[in-house]
Parts: sequence; C-alpha cells; structure tokens
Amino acid sequence: MKNFTPVILFCLLFARFGYSQNCTNPISDALFQSGFNQIAIQQSNQQKLNKALPFASSNCFTSAQVKNLAMLFTEDSYRLDFCKTAYAHTTDPANFFDVYDAFGTFSWAFRLYDYVNKKTVAVVTPVSIVQTPVFPNYAYPGFSPYKGKTGCTGPVVSEESFKTIAQNVFIQPTDESKYVAIQTAADQHCLAFAHIMKLTSLMQSESLKLRVLMNTFARVYDQENYQSGIVLFSTTASQNEWINYAKAYLTPPPPVCLVTDPDFNGILKDIQAKHFADDKMGIVKLLAKDRCFSVAQIRTISKEFPFGTEKLSTFKSLYAKCTDKNNYYKLVDELTFSSEKDDLRNFIKNDGK
Repeated sequence: MKNFTPVILFCLLFARFGYSQNCTNPISDALFQSGFNQIAIQQSNQQKLNKALPFASSNCFTSAQVKNLAMLFTEDSYRLDFCKTAYAHTTDPANFFDVYDAFGTFSWAFRLYDYVNKKTVAVVTPVSIVQTPVFPNYAYPGFSPYKGKTGCTGPVVSEESFKTIAQNVFIQPTDESKYVAIQTAADQHCLAFAHIMKLTSLMQSESLKLRVLMNTFARVYDQENYQSGIVLFSTTASQNEWINYAKAYLTPPPPVCLVTDPDFNGILKDIQAKHFADDKMGIVKLLAKDRCFSVAQIRTISKEFPFGTEKLSTFKSLYAKCTDKNNYYKLVDELTFSSEKDDLRNFIKNDGK
C-alpha cells in the first residue's frame, strides 16, 4: 500500500482541521501487549473483532499500535470495522495515514479514508474507565520487619510495581491465564506473601488457587507468614492441604544417613586402626546411632572381629538402621556356632527385639 500513502496523507491532513479527539496518552506497552496477545490467539476474524472492539473502545492508541492490531485480521472488511472504532481513540491522528498500509487492497483503504474524511465535527471520546482490581478485606501479613525464612533475597517489589503486576493479572480472561501471569510475576520479582495472597484472590478456582500458592511458595519473601493463606480457601480440606504443604516445605528433611563407598572406606580404616576388640566395638556402637549401613557393608565390618560373639554383637547393633533388612538373613552364615546362628535368626524374626 506504500504507493498511495502520499495521496492519503495529503487528504488526511486536510481533513484533520475539522476534527478533534480527547485521547492524549496512549495505552502502556505492557497493557497493549497483553490486549494484543488476547486478540491474536482468537481462531477467526469475527472472534478477533469481538475482542478488539471493546479493547479499542476503552483505551487510547498511537497510530502505529492501531496498525499493528489491524494486521491481526486476514480480511480487509474486518480491518475496516476495527479501524473505524480505533480512529476515535488515536492519540496522534496526524500519523493515521500509516494505518492504510495494513490493508491488502486500495479500495478498502479508501473506504477508511472516506470514513475519516467525513469526520468534520468534533468527536467526544467516551471517558475511558480503566477497571482496577479490588482485593478482599483479609488480614494480610506484614513483611517489614521480617526475620524468618525467605524464598527471595529482596528487596520486595514496590507497591507501584505491584499495582502494575496486579492489573496485568486482573485483565486476564480466565483463571488459567491468571495462573500463568502470577507464576511469571513470581519468577521475575521478589513478592511478599501478602502480594501472592492478593493476586490469588483474583481467581475463582479453589484448586488453581492452591496450585498458585504451592508453585510460588519457594520464591516468596516472607515464607513463615504462610498461615495467613488459609483465608483464600472456603473448604477445610484445601486449608489443611495448604498448611501441611507449607509446613513440610519449611521443615528441613532429616539428614541422609546412607554411607557412601568413600565414607565407608574411611570408617573401615578408623576401625582397623584400633588394636583391641573393645575399641573397635566402641566405634561400631557410636556409628549405629546415625549411620545406615547395607548388609554388604555390615558383613565387611564384622570381619574385623575374630570371635562369633563380637560379630553377633555387631550385627545386632547395626540392624536398626540397615538399608536392606530383607537381606539380613545372609549374615547368619558369617557365624560359626549354631547357637549364635539361632540367636541371630530369632533376632531378625522379632525385628530386632
């Protein structure tokens, strides 16, 4: 359409002397991109138009933004309908000639020109009422000062930045898209738990609310304020599931007691360094408190004791934390006398009692 742009420009500039608009500040890039994406994902031109017209009626755009939106349609007739609405909400009508390049045919571009050229009276743009999120009157936890466990180092996002985040979540059309927006915000910013609560309150689905809290909790600043989140749920089951999840997350797991091969080699050397059986047994009993040996490792340790009574004592001491008790019967053959073997069998049968 570049070949007729100069002609259109001349005509459009002439027409502008009799036309006025109230739009002065265009929509922010973030809100424009969000609206653009919502229109772009629609399957048909009619569905795109159904999304685009309300978006155009309630916001102000630059001519370049109008052109980008118009190019989302694959047919000029839909482009024309959209551009007619968007023209009254353009902040730089002197540059509106750029929009004509979005059309595929000369005739449809001139239809838009005719429409614009007939606007010889002042147009009163409807007041653009931008809806903003309203959060429930919950007891939101404070995060300053805070000295508990944290999921992000801070600083916590400013209230001004949070308003932008909340607005982006609020305008999402479904709980699923709100969920994605909250996840993205938590990945990119250090949010307080009160922020997460407010964003989550904009959703309806209880199951998705729970997923949001769980999936963002690792990155929340004031994690120990998690109990405040129960107000987001209407059922006791969901409240309990959330509390149990957060409590388990903040509870450190028990130390791993498995003995790796390098660790075992070091332990074996410590035992071998002792010259008396009592000293060796002292090490075994000490290790039995917090080390988990396999049957193969226990067999190797027992070979450091020459007498059956010492071996039997070793087997009994290390039984409780053995990692493969189902194989413990194999240690019976390490004993010589039948009385010792029977003793160990009964010990295993009674689960170490």
